[in-house]
Amino acid sequence: PGRAGVLAAGVADRASIVGSEADGLPYVDNLVNLLVAPAWGSRPLDIAEVLRALAPDGAALIGNDANPAATAGLEAKLKAAGAKDIKALSRKGWLQFSKPVNPGFDIWTHNQGGPDQSFVNNDKAAGPWDEIRWVGEPRWGALYSTYHGRVTAGGRLYYNENLKAMGGGTMVWLVGRDAWNGFELWRI
Repeated sequence: PGRAGVLAAGVADRASIVGSEADGLPYVDNLVNLLVAPAWGSRPLDIAEVLRALAPDGAALIGNDANPAATAGLEAKLKAAGAKDIKALSRKGWLQFSKPVNPGFDIWTHNQGGPDQSFVNNDKAAGPWDEIRWVGEPRWGALYSTYHGRVTAGGRLYYNENLKAMGGGTMVWLVGRDAWNGFELWRI
């Protein structure tokens, strides 16, 4: 378990372990795809904080093997907080749930919004940004590459990446990323 387990599993580039945080989780809103809280009730962490950090459609597993009663009554709190897909696991004292997607989100099916190329969609949740959510590779943008065909749906961002190849020519990739945290899902 712990850091050695993350390294052995080969996921150290996309996983983190936080032992304890006094003032909540050290993540921006809507960032985490999977959150596991194995000692629920023994630290100052509440459902609102878990849902804040979870990405839409992200999942959380919470429980306490040493004190299974720590999660008693939690299903009602999860429902009241808006969690979805709440279910008790076969392991006593453990629950699984996910964060719903904001119904105000819309999708961009074409590079310039929709088929009408208007740069307009029906998103009711987006607004001026006030933070950088993530930075993906390559970090130098148009100096060495260009990006085309940005579309987004279902919490994913898709685009073409054209990279100048060593010795001339261009390598073209179709890239899929997690739109919430920037993790590259695939490249073909």
